[in-house]
Amino acid sequence: MNDPKTIPGEKFGHWLRTYRWPIFLSLLYLSLIPLRGFWSPDEPDFAQAVREMIDRNEWVFPYFNGLIYTEKPILFYWLMKISNGLGIALGGTPESINNLIPWALRLPSVLSSIFFFFFLKSWAQRFLSESLSHHSVMILGVFPLWFWQGQFIQIDMLFAVLLASCWMYWIGGYLLENGLAPYREDNEAPRLYRRATVCLGLATLTKGPLALVLTIAILLAFLWTQRKRYQLKEFHFFSLLALFVLIVLPWYAIAIYRAGWSYGYYLIIYQNIERALRAWDHIQPWWKYFEYALGDIFPWSLLLVPSLMSIYKNRENRSPLMIFISLCIIIPFVLLSFSESKQGKYLLMSFPFASLVIAGFLNEILIQRSRLIAGLTHLTLLIVPLALWAVFLILLLRIEQLISIPDLPPIFFEPAVQSCLRVLLCITSLGLIAVIYRIFSRDLMAASKELCVTLVLLFTSAGHLGFPILEPMKNFKDWGSETRPITKDRAVFFWRTVRGGALLYTQQSMPEIHETDRALQISSGNFLVAMASDWASVTSQPSGSGLLSAFTAVTEVPSGSDRILLLQRK
Repeated sequence: MNDPKTIPGEKFGHWLRTYRWPIFLSLLYLSLIPLRGFWSPDEPDFAQAVREMIDRNEWVFPYFNGLIYTEKPILFYWLMKISNGLGIALGGTPESINNLIPWALRLPSVLSSIFFFFFLKSWAQRFLSESLSHHSVMILGVFPLWFWQGQFIQIDMLFAVLLASCWMYWIGGYLLENGLAPYREDNEAPRLYRRATVCLGLATLTKGPLALVLTIAILLAFLWTQRKRYQLKEFHFFSLLALFVLIVLPWYAIAIYRAGWSYGYYLIIYQNIERALRAWDHIQPWWKYFEYALGDIFPWSLLLVPSLMSIYKNRENRSPLMIFISLCIIIPFVLLSFSESKQGKYLLMSFPFASLVIAGFLNEILIQRSRLIAGLTHLTLLIVPLALWAVFLILLLRIEQLISIPDLPPIFFEPAVQSCLRVLLCITSLGLIAVIYRIFSRDLMAASKELCVTLVLLFTSAGHLGFPILEPMKNFKDWGSETRPITKDRAVFFWRTVRGGALLYTQQSMPEIHETDRALQISSGNFLVAMASDWASVTSQPSGSGLLSAFTAVTEVPSGSDRILLLQRK
């Protein structure tokens, strides 16, 4: 009997239905990347490093302000340099002053995030369930920090995607090898182990040995919970170690050979071990990640702890896979809490596993009818649209002078901002109505989908309407256009830590000065650049009072939450 003929477009239609959430989120993420330039404080630093690599035709080291940049390994800089070249080759218009395309430098972050949506969908459908795969992707895509890091020129999204993919490939191989999941083809488990090792090697080339430390900790903790004692040969240890070394060692060896052992010390020891034990920036108390997690995945953070508890409380949930997923959340949280330096984005690699746990918990509460759990879930689904609806409404009423609240910044009274607020209020109102309707219909999963769609539409509208408004305040273009004619053919120095935007739009190197005596040695007529907050701090001290009489302010330009000063030596 002949098989029924395939209807034209049937396979493509099936693919669209299967990957509807990854496609939906991909369109959102891609639509926003061309809408702004290099925003302070961090994006200009990465852009300047790429620019100096291009100017030097350099592939081994990132450079910054004329010096080798020792903070991170090379992979992210390679990808930015390649994507900028591809952007120009495809007809993109680079900025004239630096020959860089902002959206092209964002591609490594946004494309890695998009890739992971498709990967998470297929992985969760393979090893968990189809419904869970849809729900986990939609929840991950609207985590506020995941969305922003996917739009931002920073190293953390690429690192998180590589590391999370490594862990998922590894547990997939473990499940197959132990008969806990069906094979699809011969030798599939070793292939998944090799893919995990490749991802681990690339993650190490992205952010250093932290990838290896977290991975080893998770695997050891998991094997201990399973009471598994592997022989090294059984664990494919030597072949996987050789593959890892083959990926990581060449660049490290070449870089250390060219720059010397001091470069290796700063890259491996100083930026990892010493930074963890004796941090010099982003210093936070031990409990800070509890606060970060609350906001970075809000409102789903309200369900994260109950979701983890349900894994260990209910025996039927305590499968090896779910234990591994929970460890991918708990182990990084605990280990990174011991480091003094903390930022919410450092936990980004755990976010996909948090989305899986939360999605599983939402599926579970459809069966169990606990009033407490149901009430917490209703609160989680309602709190965001309700709170945002109230905020947008109050702001509009204040702008129209219908209610009295403390003075707003002048930017809120601009017509473009008011139009943006009206659009956001409309979207939030519709989303709130949809969520309330689904809750009263006792369809919590549909309510969660309504919330995710509302957040996607809010992100899209806020980006398209809000980014152009904030653009002049967040980049250094105005600074560059004002200062380039003034500083031409003059020596320029920077007070304290140089900002990439100051370099990016002036085409000048600016040696850093950290001592008052050194600043006073600047020759008459030459320039000193400083952030207004740093300059006010030093000149308010007795040791820096002489700087006020030695320099005159030439121009002052807003930059992000600060102002950047051009000072000339008298």
